[in-house]
Amino acid sequence: MTRPPVVVAGGGLAGAAFAACLAVRGTPVTVLERTAVPGAGEAEALAPGVHALLSGLGLSGRVHEAGFARGEVSVLGWGNGEEPWRSAFAETGGIDHGYHVCLGALVELLLQRAGECGARVVRGAEVIEPLTDGGRVTGVVVHTAGQTETLPARLVADATGTARVVAGRFCAAEPDPLSHRVFRAVAPADATTEQGAFVLEGAPGEWHWRIPLAGGVVGLGRLVPGGGGDAGGDDGERWRGYRCARLAGAGWLSVGDAAGLADPAFLDPATVALLAAQAAASAVPVLCGDESEEAARGYMDCYAPVVECARAFAAFCLDPARHGENTETLLRGFTAFAAGEHGGALARIRAALAGHRPLFDVEYPLGPLVASLAMPER
Repeated sequence: MTRPPVVVAGGGLAGAAFAACLAVRGTPVTVLERTAVPGAGEAEALAPGVHALLSGLGLSGRVHEAGFARGEVSVLGWGNGEEPWRSAFAETGGIDHGYHVCLGALVELLLQRAGECGARVVRGAEVIEPLTDGGRVTGVVVHTAGQTETLPARLVADATGTARVVAGRFCAAEPDPLSHRVFRAVAPADATTEQGAFVLEGAPGEWHWRIPLAGGVVGLGRLVPGGGGDAGGDDGERWRGYRCARLAGAGWLSVGDAAGLADPAFLDPATVALLAAQAAASAVPVLCGDESEEAARGYMDCYAPVVECARAFAAFCLDPARHGENTETLLRGFTAFAAGEHGGALARIRAALAGHRPLFDVEYPLGPLVASLAMPER
């Protein structure tokens, strides 16, 4: 009998990366993506830590051919009238650049690579709900081509983002008390655009960012509390963080925003999503085994601190008090944060973003399982 595939519900950034990591290892995988036509997606800045993933997937050359802009500098301004903080990747002792990308183009590269390595990618396929047997997820109900059918699976990965189609059946999301609006646009670069620099700047009550892209354009973003004030006729995208008590269980796991919406901009959320997908793919062999419940707990023990740290760090940066603090006070605050309960996870995230180590490793009583930086050639 043919072994059922791993089913990935959602073919966005995390789902596409997760599927590609599995496919390049030879794992049978099916991706079910709700949208029939790929979208352009928003602009994102990817940290240098993404290189190991792209290289392991055999995509380094294609990223270069795609003409993605290099990201070489990160600039953080606090709106306090003092000089913004600048960090050049070349000065960190690691990889000297990341990338500035249109998310849709990167997702298409990942899905294409997954398909080349044997994955089945189905567009226009909406996952309705998980199939369960005795508390274990055994597949999904999917609506595609005007029909509803069941698809068995060894494991179901929920990468449906805030919809949480699978994970939501096992635990509700716990929303943060405050919500924001995000407004995005792409505009021609001007004289103020510093090529290669991701600029994130605070202002009273809001944050702005600029991501220079290839082709002489720049991705613009604006994060404002609540309804967003004068939106110029555009209501923007609602952004409200949430946490999830469970990230995995028998026959399923969640990754990306389905595991928790944590950070709109401050700790390279797109890169964290990619690296989490890479680490999650490495956990699949154990999660598919007989000790899957124990494996699920191990997965959550490693992944949950990353999500919680990102949420806490974003909350620290979004606190209105930050805009009135000078550099000395801000540095004291960051030092206290790094020395607090999230300090270990913050160090791991920063090391992963720099390309020095995986985002997280998973160890089980069955033996060590490492989210390897190197994947087999295929």
